[in-house]
Amino acid sequence: MVAVPSDDNTQNALWERISFLEKANQWYGFALDVAQEVSDLYGDNSQKREPLTLLRRTLDFLSRIVDLDVTAFLLVREKDATFEMVLCEPKLQHTEIQQHIDHLIESGKFAWAINQNRVSITESASGEQMLLLNVLATRNRVRGMFIGIPSRPDTLNDATCKLITIILNCCAYTLESASLYTLIKEQNQNLEDIVEARNVEIAYGHSHDVITGLTNQKVFLDNMDMVIRVAGDRQQKAAIINLNLGMFKRVNDSFGCAFGDDLLKAVGQKLSNLLYSTQTCDNLGISKNSIFLSRLRGDEFGIIFLGIKNMDVLLLTVDQLLKSFDECINIRGEELYLPVRAGVSLYPEDGEDVDQLLQHAHVALSHAKERGLKRCNFFDENMNKRSARRLIVERRLRNAMQQNTLEIHYQPKFYLKTGRMSGMEALLRMPGTESSAAVSPSEFIPVAESTGLIVPLGLWVLHGVCIQIQQWLQGGHIVPPVSVNLSPHQLKQEDLAEKFVEIVSMYQLPPSLIELELTETDTLLELDHAGSNLRTLSRNGYAIAVDDFGTGYSSLLLLKHLPIQILKIDQSFIRDINSESGDKAIVTAVIAMAKSLNLRVIAEGVENKEQLSVLEGLDCDEIQGFYLARPMPASQLEVLFRQP
Repeated sequence: MVAVPSDDNTQNALWERISFLEKANQWYGFALDVAQEVSDLYGDNSQKREPLTLLRRTLDFLSRIVDLDVTAFLLVREKDATFEMVLCEPKLQHTEIQQHIDHLIESGKFAWAINQNRVSITESASGEQMLLLNVLATRNRVRGMFIGIPSRPDTLNDATCKLITIILNCCAYTLESASLYTLIKEQNQNLEDIVEARNVEIAYGHSHDVITGLTNQKVFLDNMDMVIRVAGDRQQKAAIINLNLGMFKRVNDSFGCAFGDDLLKAVGQKLSNLLYSTQTCDNLGISKNSIFLSRLRGDEFGIIFLGIKNMDVLLLTVDQLLKSFDECINIRGEELYLPVRAGVSLYPEDGEDVDQLLQHAHVALSHAKERGLKRCNFFDENMNKRSARRLIVERRLRNAMQQNTLEIHYQPKFYLKTGRMSGMEALLRMPGTESSAAVSPSEFIPVAESTGLIVPLGLWVLHGVCIQIQQWLQGGHIVPPVSVNLSPHQLKQEDLAEKFVEIVSMYQLPPSLIELELTETDTLLELDHAGSNLRTLSRNGYAIAVDDFGTGYSSLLLLKHLPIQILKIDQSFIRDINSESGDKAIVTAVIAMAKSLNLRVIAEGVENKEQLSVLEGLDCDEIQGFYLARPMPASQLEVLFRQP
């Protein structure tokens, strides 16, 4: 017979069941609330991402679901993958918890707990306490370990342990995201630093010269514009200085561009030290803020002085600045002497805008370089006229070359003893046109030199001379040698000798009919190039003459290094040969030296009988000058050919 429960028992069981369900419902509700808070916290990117902050918030959640007497977090160190205790509560228990950790590691329980990925309960070494372990791990890596000592281990049911694991898993993923966040933040900061540095570099590059560190031409022009406005408002004067390093191209060609950069850097530093010195400021009566220095382009620098009070002081200051370059500059053990020139324009006298003042400073610099020894040149209006004239001459010269209207005249040379013609010099002429007068060689030859037209012009003259010699020979004349001038630009051409030999051979003329004349100053400037060219020409049978001998820098040096056969004494020594000026002694010495070296001597610029008589007494070989014959067209020379 089956027993039927009484109503009281049924009711009690029902109430117990209801009570259990209510407690379970309360627990799960509580667990859901905690889980939601955990989710909100760990998923909130606005929260602080420092590890210790996250761990302390995690302890807050754990303390709401389980009573823990001691808690500790260990995190894996990035550099050696070892565990390090970073948080222990209370702090006084640090030593005790470390002892527990050491025992767990030695016993292998620590490693075992790592692989569980859930709450693990184990006894302490003494057996008096229970230890709660839960690894902090994500799918990719282990980030740490949580260790706690629960107050009442018997209250740790399965649901509580699962909630602990959920919280600690969320903590692990948040730590990982925090690590990534920190890494990204650092990378972003590094990127920002790089971008900022690059922007600074770009801005610096836009405003500064990378070689010298000085401001560049753009800033110089901006400073000029500012100075003009300030000087205009204050009724002050300003000076614009365009400074140039002579021979810089030769330095680059000889030592390389890197060496040239070092030279520019040294010059920039020297200029900066001198210009911004207390002495310069005191002399000019201006502050450092009124001085501007820039590298313009190539071998040119620009200087601005604002508030100039005394022109004499300005001239003295610029001259002292340039004289400082008389001292050698040592670059990589090489001692260099650089000729430095400067052109100066003044505000408001020479212009009232940037373009005008800069152009006039550049014009003044060009004239300073042309004059050679003068270091500093101030602009004046006549320079503009001369510059305009040079442009006109250049245009006419180009047109004359294209239209073949240039002419070659010939000035005879004579043996002093016999009076017979010994040779002639080919001289270029630019005749006048219907609308313009003839242009003197003293005017168009420098223009040809400065523009580079002298190179094709020299070849044109050689062709013309060869054609004329051919015509004379075909006419049955006995033709003496014809000399043609060589320019420094021609001497720089590596294939000069080959071109000359080729042209003369093309007309089937013997080299003995062509002599080459060069001025010693021009040759000296490009001695290395000239030497190889002239030695080749000499080996091929061409006689080489030094024109204007005695007026250059190193006459004897030329005789030592170059294959010279003829010396032409400059007319400046012949002009006063009858006076007590000492010219006669110089001419006597030159002739004696030439005789001892077995060289021919020609005296230029003989204009009267007295000069001729003196030269006869000195045993000069040949003479040339207006006294005997002026330059003339080829047709007029045939009369001289027929003379005995």
